[in-house]
Amino acid sequence: MENFTNSIKEKLRNEFRKYEKTFTANSPSVNFDESGEKISLKEIYNKHHVLGHQVVMIAVTRNQYDLEKFSAYFDYVKNILKKNHIYYGLWTDRKTVDNGKVEYDVLYVITSKNLDEIQHHLNLHDSMNDGVNQKMGLILLNEGSSKIQMNQKIS
Repeated sequence: MENFTNSIKEKLRNEFRKYEKTFTANSPSVNFDESGEKISLKEIYNKHHVLGHQVVMIAVTRNQYDLEKFSAYFDYVKNILKKNHIYYGLWTDRKTVDNGKVEYDVLYVITSKNLDEIQHHLNLHDSMNDGVNQKMGLILLNEGSSKIQMNQKIS
């Protein structure tokens, strides 16, 4: 099992800085695997797809703009949620309190047929984010795109 080491942190810091210079709400998704290697949504979908289930990426983070707390999020996903795969990514919706500043995400994947389970995961991590709910999850599609699943609690 991989750990969130200083070398991975530094690798992600360099990659995030490189991409965030031109990253906007209209930019294609930029995601990295647990070792800090760039990975596409299609690759993530292919890795996790189970027939009849949706592949959904859920962020644990909310309004994170640096990597300082990433080890706590990593430990939470691995040790509390018991998820085997962690992903990292960039996000902005230009409607944040920080006026579109690029957020850094720690994400995991669930496979589900059930909207209630997705909603449960969107509201599961409030304590990790000072009581702030996740706004949305990403449902990955087989061709490598995604669609947004809004959190019904706050949409």
